[in-house]
Amino acid sequence: MKDPEKIAVEVLKFALSAQPEARLIGNVTAQELAALAARYVLTCPKCGATAWCDIDCDLCCLCSWLVRGGEEE
Repeated sequence: MKDPEKIAVEVLKFALSAQPEARLIGNVTAQELAALAARYVLTCPKCGATAWCDIDCDLCCLCSWLVRGGEEE
């Protein structure tokens, strides 16, 4: 079995490839699935920094927002 973080990265990639409101698993939206997966990623797969540190990485910024609840600011 793969490392849980590697699985979370794959789930995150899958969820981010869909429209945010698309129902991917049962009644779970792509945005909700991405937020769930992002909580289990320790290192950003794009920039290599500590996950979701809000630096100059669009993936870090997006996932930070998702983990905070994904609400409009």
